[in-house]
Amino acid sequence: MQTEIRVLGPLEVLVGGRPAGLGGHQQRAVLAILVAARGRVVPVERIVAQVWAGDPPPQPLATLQAYISRLRRALEPERAPRTPARILVSDSRGYALRLPEDAVDAWGFARDVAAVPDAPEDAGEAAGLLRKALVRWRGTPFAQFADEPWARSEITRLTAVHRLARERAVVAKLRLGHVGDAVLDAQELAVPEPLRGRSWWLYALALWAAHRSAEALDALRRHRRLVTVDLGRSPDPSIDDLERAILEQRQSVLHEAIGTPPAVRAVLPARLPPEPTGFTAREAELAELSRRTDGLLVITGTGGVGKTALAIRWAHQVADRYPDGRLYADLGGFGPVDSPVPPGAVLGGFLIALGVPGGRIPPGEAERTALLRSVLAGRRVLLVLDNAFDAEQVRPLLPGSDGCAVVVTSRNRMSGLVVSDGARIVPLDVFGDGESLDYLRGRLGADVVDADPAARDTIVARCGGLPLALAVVCARAGGFPPAVVAADLDRDALPGLWTVFSWSYRQLPAEAAELFRRLARQPGPEVTLAAAVGVSGADRPATRALLRLLTDAHLLDERSPGRFVYHDLLRAYAEHEARAHHDGNRLPAVSA
Repeated sequence: MQTEIRVLGPLEVLVGGRPAGLGGHQQRAVLAILVAARGRVVPVERIVAQVWAGDPPPQPLATLQAYISRLRRALEPERAPRTPARILVSDSRGYALRLPEDAVDAWGFARDVAAVPDAPEDAGEAAGLLRKALVRWRGTPFAQFADEPWARSEITRLTAVHRLARERAVVAKLRLGHVGDAVLDAQELAVPEPLRGRSWWLYALALWAAHRSAEALDALRRHRRLVTVDLGRSPDPSIDDLERAILEQRQSVLHEAIGTPPAVRAVLPARLPPEPTGFTAREAELAELSRRTDGLLVITGTGGVGKTALAIRWAHQVADRYPDGRLYADLGGFGPVDSPVPPGAVLGGFLIALGVPGGRIPPGEAERTALLRSVLAGRRVLLVLDNAFDAEQVRPLLPGSDGCAVVVTSRNRMSGLVVSDGARIVPLDVFGDGESLDYLRGRLGADVVDADPAARDTIVARCGGLPLALAVVCARAGGFPPAVVAADLDRDALPGLWTVFSWSYRQLPAEAAELFRRLARQPGPEVTLAAAVGVSGADRPATRALLRLLTDAHLLDERSPGRFVYHDLLRAYAEHEARAHHDGNRLPAVSA
């Protein structure tokens, strides 16, 4: 049964997670004195002197032994009678506590703060250790004994360690680019201690890093006035030095004080694709995703069922929960070319987006994973990993600490992530008929869709609830009545996605249709505008106009300016058409 002792606030003991009775004030003082000794033996004479402050009872040793006996029962309630105590032990000189450091909050707290690395490249690890240490703090240490002489030195020591931990946490946040949080934390340090120069120096530094130079100068001058009036002396020279650097805007001083280049300090990636148009239904799935604000979520389902649209829609809805940024990557797991994007390449892109200079990104995948986890430590960032192949592709991309959220989309069930990484699966099925109708009405208008119920129902039936098929139908139906669309569909025994795709394809000018086919033969998960120019043989404006025709017809998706992607089924269809037109032999070698 685990025993925990807490003194970073009022003294309390938990045994097996439940509070233990510790008796009266003097009996509690005996335990607190032993905690303050940090595992060392405290002589009996000293305990007596400290507990009774020079005024002991008639038989102090007998009373002390009674206290020890009761405390032992409280600390080890399952210990058999007449067996040696394992926690509160004794020898010929006195008594001591024998517990692991983590079992006593003050011991673990001091150990964790002492272990915090100070190098700028270790800022993520430092932030994690400090967060773990500071969460132990509940108020004034040894609170019930704050007026007793024996406790004052330990209270002073622990308070100084707590202040140091908070100051180092501010520095770690500045190094990680969490400037807003650093300002708030530094302000909470400085305001209660208006005469403490280090706290006000750090507060001004954080304000400067947040581009609030005027407020930084005001903070330094406020501190100077208080020190001059209350103490009758000049402030520490570091205050004057920082004030001059801010006035002269010597950024090198700021970077040197923080210990990290500016590119790492204040980067807020916002790389989500635009919200999907015509999004409908999926309310239950959105609610399921929103039940968790951190951890790992996996959206699974067949191709074209709308996994990506759901992930991106949800990511935009909850973006404000992740103030430190949103990252997105298409992992290329399922497509006509069996070449998922290597995790190392995705890691490199994420690190650059988070502000890590290219020269500091290591070549190896494992080292990149470690660096990503260090950079993300203490941050709240949302990662969207789209179209993943398997758990092994995803696992190197996962943050190593709480606070971040990851949503993965994949046709794979990702059982490995459930077993070893605690993933929550959100399965996605095709639309029901009602949801398909809602989608059509939202895109085309209820008056158009419901004007011909027979044609409407045929479209719904032939599309089989597949959102991708419905989207292409809507693109076609923009220029044709539902009856014409339904008649085309009714000629096929099955929905036949390629038939649906062909409606948009057949309407393209010859140059756009050829570009649609030939771009599908280009390697990689996306096509740049430059690559498209090389494939088309036309100039940049003309190629851009052709690409616009393709995106308007939902045959290509422009995820970010100048970068185009196929849905994998559309790419397969385009490759099929390229083979039929013998385009493969005429493909130029193009660099993306």
